Amino acid sequence: MKRILRLPVNERWYKFIENGELTYDYREIKPFWQKRLENKEYDIVEFYHRFNKSIKPLQFTFEWIKKSKLTDYNNLPVYIIKFGERIN
Repeated sequence: MKRILRLPVNERWYKFIENGELTYDYREIKPFWQKRLENKEYDIVEFYHRFNKSIKPLQFTFEWIKKSKLTDYNNLPVYIIKFGERIN
């Protein structure tokens, strides 16, 4: 059984991902995401439109997750989620 990481995105980011302009996703390190991302293994990353459930989710192969800091945002601690080839 495939392990799927489902991530909500708004329309702007959905379009960037759909067009292939984004191959990474960033999530701020907070308890909500720590519970879902740390020490977990996934096969697929699925992005769904946060506000319009009728839009088909985008699925990609899962590459990796790592912790980092965004220097442009006062060293904001984040998870970087790297996804690969589009599946659907």
